[in-house]
Amino acid sequence: MANLEIEKRFLCKNTVLDALKKDGISYAIFKLEQFYLLATKEETLRYRKDCDSYIKNIKKGSGLVREEIESRVTKKEYKKAKRKNSGGIIKKDRYKFFVDGNMYEFDQFKGKLKGLSILEIEFKNIYEATEHKIPEVLKPFIIKEITKESIYSNGALSLSMKIPLRKDSFLSLIDIKKSNSIYKPSFDLYISDYENIKYAFKNSLDRLLISYQLNFKKFKENLNLSYLYRVNKALFRVKTILKLHKKFIKKSSYEKIFFNINALLLEFEKLINTHKTFKLLINKKSQFLVNMQNIVLKELIVLAQKEKKLKRELLNRDIEAYTESLKKSTKELKYKDIDKPFYFLKDIAMNRATKRFIKAIKSDKNIDRVMPVLEESKIVLKYFKANMIKKNKYKKYKDSYLFNLAINYIENREVKKYLKDAN
Repeated sequence: MANLEIEKRFLCKNTVLDALKKDGISYAIFKLEQFYLLATKEETLRYRKDCDSYIKNIKKGSGLVREEIESRVTKKEYKKAKRKNSGGIIKKDRYKFFVDGNMYEFDQFKGKLKGLSILEIEFKNIYEATEHKIPEVLKPFIIKEITKESIYSNGALSLSMKIPLRKDSFLSLIDIKKSNSIYKPSFDLYISDYENIKYAFKNSLDRLLISYQLNFKKFKENLNLSYLYRVNKALFRVKTILKLHKKFIKKSSYEKIFFNINALLLEFEKLINTHKTFKLLINKKSQFLVNMQNIVLKELIVLAQKEKKLKRELLNRDIEAYTESLKKSTKELKYKDIDKPFYFLKDIAMNRATKRFIKAIKSDKNIDRVMPVLEESKIVLKYFKANMIKKNKYKKYKDSYLFNLAINYIENREVKKYLKDAN
């Protein structure tokens, strides 16, 4: 028989236990392990190991009130179900304690989810839940209520095995800023299929713009072009996902941020293209005929001098003004009234990217047209990578013949171009 589970959940800081100790509040510790055979927004099938007990749990619904059926299973049944697990194994320490007559459960996650802490409290009825106030002793440690945020559900966490990055919590954004990983302009972030498109987009923008700023700062410090490549990659990815979300953004807002991105990309384009040409000639130098070697060498010297000059010019440009304008336009980004889940965008985007990619390759007319389409297609794939892994779609696209064909095609066209110019 199904029971009603009426529960509130809160994202909180890891220092809750310190406060409990300081106030002399005692607690009991339980080591939990759990996994899911089914984890959707509206229904979950969970198995949990609680000390020496094994429990099967079925929940239906989302938010404050859900239907729940719970039953005990044997260790053998638990292990058999574990082999069919649909995601990762969640491990956490649960601390149970009483404040003002109410029992709270404070979960500290372990492993890949280490750093995430969630506080839960169950109620006998909806009236109790609506009248409930957070005790003063716990208030300083509460970041926000997440009762209705499915991305923080244990089911969603088991699928991603990553702490969700949300603009309004800053929980993992702060951790990312402290780590070296932010220097890589990547989508190192799991976005739930049922996350709102707007939140997913904003989170990705935040990460990429932080990466852009940090890498440009590094470039100015030591003039190492590897950082400028990252700057360019971050901006190009911002541009790509901006185009991906065009139909969900108000026109004036879209055009403003798009103008700022293009202005910055143009500032970096000359230097990056010069360096790419230099590297390409170096790598392909052995392929040129003997009587062409001197011509190639002279071209390399010219390119090296040009690169040095462009570096100086770039440092004298007012890049900060463009950057501030980009940050401002991003902050003021206005969306159309939309409440669509992430999977809605994923299906549209993947079909569009694949069609554009194939069309560009088949046309085989202009390398300047093929390269951006290739890059955009790869970025779109990476944007949805975490959501495609379960269905093996990402590897299918990434390792496809078309991608290898495109890369070989571009390299060959580049070599032919410089051979022709040298002649």
